[in-house]
Amino acid sequence: MFSTLFSRLPLSSRLFVLALLLSLPFACKTTSHQDNSSKSLSNSGELRYLAMGDSLTFGDNLFIPVTAEARPDPEAFVSYATLLGKENFDGKYINISCPGETSASFLDEKARDNGCHETYRAKTKLKATYQGSQVDEMTRIIKANPNLELITMTIGGNDYFLAIKDCAAKNLIVTQGFKDCLKDTLPAALTLLTYRMKTIFAKAREAGFKGKLVIFNFNAQDYKKVDDLQTTIASNTALKQALANENVLIADTFAAYQERAKAFDGNICKAGIMIPNPNRMAALMQPCDVHPSLVGARINADLVLATIK
Repeated sequence: MFSTLFSRLPLSSRLFVLALLLSLPFACKTTSHQDNSSKSLSNSGELRYLAMGDSLTFGDNLFIPVTAEARPDPEAFVSYATLLGKENFDGKYINISCPGETSASFLDEKARDNGCHETYRAKTKLKATYQGSQVDEMTRIIKANPNLELITMTIGGNDYFLAIKDCAAKNLIVTQGFKDCLKDTLPAALTLLTYRMKTIFAKAREAGFKGKLVIFNFNAQDYKKVDDLQTTIASNTALKQALANENVLIADTFAAYQERAKAFDGNICKAGIMIPNPNRMAALMQPCDVHPSLVGARINADLVLATIK
């Protein structure tokens, strides 16, 4: 699921991603738009499924401006969590994800993020309304819904984005210095990410959650590129080892996307897994968003179901 590792992207994609990163502000404590229906649902005691994390769980589309006018209805953004909640949990679910969330800001709303608080929570509607951090809302929901069966989470992509941005601020991206910075920074980011994941999982169990916890591993952008595969496999190995004793299930996005992309020369954009760029001219440089399309959402939803069987 974490398709944003910079070292895996072609140069055109790197330029696109960096442009997006440089355009996003970072977080401070904010309040979000009010939605009484989401509050009532989270307090109902009937929730069966909790989705949380970042833009991959939200179902974001970076080709749509992040403004209230362009995004009047957050439910128009469909992710794997939307499909699971409506089709497999009778609508008894809530999605508290926030695009731009990092593992640090998930735990502490004042921590650095990649646009969640100052951009998405301040300027648009999320799928659920709450004050404070996601981990606080997760804890409250678990305690209020003792029959909760499943929690899914995507987190970490924005941790990498920030690491990449920091390296880019110090070096031109075509220089050896930039590559050396990434070589040192990204493994450290993964170490911090897995440490914070463990903290999140522990807090979920401490709050009384007895169901299944599912996260997603890394997928490649192009399964025909040796460097891409090596980087992805190494990241997945490290993730699996770090979480081996955490009572968490890891959905194998790597294998699922690879299977779908076989008929498309290993390219997940060509396979329709990612959202296509609606601008034909811009698509020459960046053909797809870094977020899953409806095809990708369906793959991820089916993958969760297969993982929890």
